[in-house]
Formats: sequence, C-alpha cells, structure tokens
Amino acid sequence: MKNLKVKKLTVASDKYDVLLAGANNESRATFIDDVLAIKAKEKYCIEYECPNNKRVDKIKLYFKTKKYRSVHSLKGNVRTLLGKLLKATATPLSRICVDITCLSREDLGLVVEFCSKIKWSTKPEIHFVYSLAQYSPPPDDVGPIMHLGPITPFFSGWSSDPTCPSSLVLGIGYEPDLALGLMERLEPSRTFAFRPTGHDHRYTKAIDEKNSAFLTPVPKATVFDYNILDPLGTYTKLESLVYSELRDNRVVIAPFGLKSMALCSYLVAARYLPQVAIWGIKPEIMQKTEDRLPSGKWVGLSVKM
Repeated sequence: MKNLKVKKLTVASDKYDVLLAGANNESRATFIDDVLAIKAKEKYCIEYECPNNKRVDKIKLYFKTKKYRSVHSLKGNVRTLLGKLLKATATPLSRICVDITCLSREDLGLVVEFCSKIKWSTKPEIHFVYSLAQYSPPPDDVGPIMHLGPITPFFSGWSSDPTCPSSLVLGIGYEPDLALGLMERLEPSRTFAFRPTGHDHRYTKAIDEKNSAFLTPVPKATVFDYNILDPLGTYTKLESLVYSELRDNRVVIAPFGLKSMALCSYLVAARYLPQVAIWGIKPEIMQKTEDRLPSGKWVGLSVKM
C-alpha cells in the first residue's frame, strides 16, 4: 500500500515547475489558466482531435499564445512526455500542477501512474485542478461499446486468488447502459454506486432519470452521494469503502460521471495497487461535438505520494 497524502486545494500556487493542461472542443478548457493565471517554468498542452470544429482551433491558439508546448494525444506522446519528466533526476520537480478539466481519462490515468512512479528523494507536491461545467442535457446516444477493460495496463490490477469474489464501484453520470454492460461482464458479488450531488438541480434530475433502471435494483445502502464541490470528501469516502471491501473481495472501480470522480478513483487505486483495478468503456463515438461551458467554480486536490 502506497503512502498517499491528499489535501483539499483552495488556492493554486504562484509558481510551478510543470503545468499540464488539455485542449479539446470545450470552452471551459481555458478557464483554469485564464482565472487562476498559473505560472510555471514549463507548460504543456495535450491536444485532442475534434475534426471540423473551429472552436478547438481557437482553444489551441489560446494555449499557444500562453506559451504552452503542444503535445498530440495520439501515438504515445503523452507517455513519452511523462517519461521524460520522470527522468529529470538532475533537477527533481518540487511542484506540479495538472488541469484535468479536458484531459482524457486514459491520459489522466497516465499522469497518476507517472506520479506514483516518482522515486526522487524529495517527493513533489502535485496539485490537481478541475473546472466544473454548466448544465448540459444528456446525449441521445453514446454509441456501441468498442472496448471494455482496464483504463491502462498500470491500473489492470490482479488478485493472488482468482476465485476471490469482486466488488464493483461505479461512478454514475449519463452512461447507465455502459454501467449495466460492465455489470454483466464482471458479474460482481457486490455493487456500489457513487451519485454526484451539489450541482445544478437539472443535473440531479437528469442523472436520476437516466439511471433509474440501473439504480432501482441496487440497495439504497450501497448508493453513496458525493458532493462535487468536495473532492477530498469524495476521496475519503471512496478510500474507506475500498479499504473495507478489500478484506474479502477484489475491487474494480469504473469512474463514470465527473472527471473529479475519476481522479479520486485513480488515487485510491494507486494507493492499493495491485488489489484494485480501474476499468473503463470506450464507445465508438469518442469525440463529442457539444460545448461545455465553465460554471465559474473550480475544485482541487493537493497530493503527495
């Protein structure tokens, strides 16, 4: 079990060694940089493809004018960049900031993997920040399931006893069919759901309606509400559940819903690897075209591994 120190982050530092951000078609991609005005010695922007979308070109230009170095998300470039930073033993990094708002879940997993592999004598402080979005209605369709399994090889997990029953922990959002598909695949002995609260009431209504068929057979005692404005509380609640389940079961976490829930899941899994796995589903329709506007609120976690 890794020693993980996680604290609530309310104010970003005035200086970082490295800053990572992501650029896709969402307007909120620039919110953290624009509002917090984060300064860093090196700044990198991971760029995602959104064909025939003028908005993403504008967002990429924004980061370019702010002196971010562009890193294409494909062809292993993100892993290469993180590997380069990991080898910076001559001048170890002391403070890193990661804007997870528009990072893909796979790349977020790579970042947490990178952080957990740091072996410098002085461990850096990593600040994860996230811009919450304004309400947007559920999509009509997310497409057929094309991939179902560990989000990255690092988070594949394993059990010394293959007959050990599994517990499935799901973060719920607008993907009920995907969650049901995962339950059918894993056939867990116990299922838990983390339901987001504390946001626009329209989100709460839409999530409850979208997940009604999924939540109906799940006992109320195994549904946990988490406040989207309190990621530390989410991490603590999730870590406590996983710790108790590991006494008798192996644990698989599928963090659908908010990216902040995914971050908490990756951190918990990194703490208990290899007993905990992170699974995800990749639908055919990966590049969303709808915009996500910033709500004006952000949350953050400070982590030392």
